[in-house]
Amino acid sequence: MPKTDSILENGFILSEGMQLQKPINVNGAYQLRPSLSFGLPFQYLKGNLNLSTGMGMGRNPSRMNGEKNYLKNYNASQRIAINSNYSKSFDFSFSYNINLNFVQNVMQKNQFNPFMSQATSFLFNWKHNSRLIIHSSLNYNANIGLSTNFNQNYLLWNSAVSYRFLKSKSLELKISVFDIANQNNNINRNFSEIYVEDSKTDILKRYTMVSVIYNFRSFRNKEMEMEME
Repeated sequence: MPKTDSILENGFILSEGMQLQKPINVNGAYQLRPSLSFGLPFQYLKGNLNLSTGMGMGRNPSRMNGEKNYLKNYNASQRIAINSNYSKSFDFSFSYNINLNFVQNVMQKNQFNPFMSQATSFLFNWKHNSRLIIHSSLNYNANIGLSTNFNQNYLLWNSAVSYRFLKSKSLELKISVFDIANQNNNINRNFSEIYVEDSKTDILKRYTMVSVIYNFRSFRNKEMEMEME
């Protein structure tokens, strides 16, 4: 990074504070991502309990101001999930995820950028007489360690109600509401050998959708007749 305006060999003018990036081949890059998963039946809730643990470490080499530099990143994650088919008319799932990330630039050791993200989700489906179906999902996300105004916690809540008509239950009317709390967000952290960037993307907020669905089952009936023959 020049302290004054500089003219490079190809005639390109590099102003004070600017950085010039170009691709080069440098040895020494690696990525390691071991993980472990474990599951067992959860009889009390008529479902399964699943646990997964992951770790990762990596190194990306580069050259900065003519000197070799490394961007090192480390991460650890833990997930717990419960899935249950509690009855013929009710099922649900719950999960919790936590991710810890650390990014360090070797040439700027004072810039050690740790951040953490957490996600908790719950969803269920309830059926009544195989005609009325209610679905709802809640996802709560929390970020810690990002830049100012990016450590935002938000709730994404979606729900839907549907009803099946006709004797064959082929006609379905469905009303869905997305992002009921109107808090949906998209926050990401990107990093390279020379910078760490937090970004926020505008996405679609709360809206309602009405759907009319008709299921054609003639092909299925023909297959059943052939099997009976």
